Amino acid sequence: MKIWVLIFLGLLGISGSAEEKSLSQLQLDSVEFSNADLSSVLSFLGDKAKQMKGKPANFMLYDPSGELAKADKKITLSLKNVPFSEVIKYVTKLSQTEFLIDRRVVWIGYPAALQKLRSRRASRNSNIMTSPAFQRMAGISGPNIEFSNTPFVEVVESLRQLDRAASGPGNFVIIESDTLTAADAKLSMKVSGLSLTELVQYSAELSGFRLRADRNAIIFRAPDSRVQPVLPPGRITTYLGERELDKISLVEVPVPDMAQFIGHHSKSSAAPKGINVVLFTSTAKTVTLDLIKPRLLDILRYMNEQTDTTFQVDKTTMKIIDLPPPKEN
Repeated sequence: MKIWVLIFLGLLGISGSAEEKSLSQLQLDSVEFSNADLSSVLSFLGDKAKQMKGKPANFMLYDPSGELAKADKKITLSLKNVPFSEVIKYVTKLSQTEFLIDRRVVWIGYPAALQKLRSRRASRNSNIMTSPAFQRMAGISGPNIEFSNTPFVEVVESLRQLDRAASGPGNFVIIESDTLTAADAKLSMKVSGLSLTELVQYSAELSGFRLRADRNAIIFRAPDSRVQPVLPPGRITTYLGERELDKISLVEVPVPDMAQFIGHHSKSSAAPKGINVVLFTSTAKTVTLDLIKPRLLDILRYMNEQTDTTFQVDKTTMKIIDLPPPKEN
């Protein structure tokens, strides 16, 4: 997957109409483009907005399929005494794209791509934006950041370090699928002055991952990853939810080793023998987690999501099993 992005920063308010009105109030004396790349045009507009308003504007090229990059659109245009917003409209018309004003960003892309973006925004769970993690990150300003065809896994690691530098937990979890992995998804992004919340959102949208938040972490989930069943009730589940670890850093750990890890860390003064963990899976998938203050139950559930497994419990034993095959439509 190739995603090309050019971002220039700091646009206006939350209402799309307010942002468009603000752009329309900017008047350009002259605009001259001759067979210019679309990215170069957006660069020009970003620089001009900064010169005229004292702060840059956010322009994002939304091209998740790579079709716009392959088309290599060129812009030839000569205008005088024209509103800034009209230049954007001419540019999108000549490139057969559309623009979508969303909060602090002007998105440019093919109509089908922007419609997909609209649908993603409309279907986003409002609990994500009101979660404690997102509310806290909204107050963290990111530094100048530049990625060039960078694997998504490295982008997420940068987000983690930004959060931890601001005394946050930096708990980000990636749930991949067979068709979307964090190593294959690439981002090219140049930003400054955005909040960590915005960086997380844009990184997810441009990579194709969906966002989810729980009490412990922000989760980037591949849209076609397997859905976990409801947590089974019982004494073991309750106990695991009460057991908190200080910090874990696991890289490509096999499920058998994870079972030993959970069994070992389930030991306490109240349960000196811990929990018996039995494997009924031969999955070769592995677990990668870097978390501060996770509960054992969180670790177990993230392991299940990353390995397409789940668990069952009885009085003294937990069984790790494969998820049942998805139902055919």
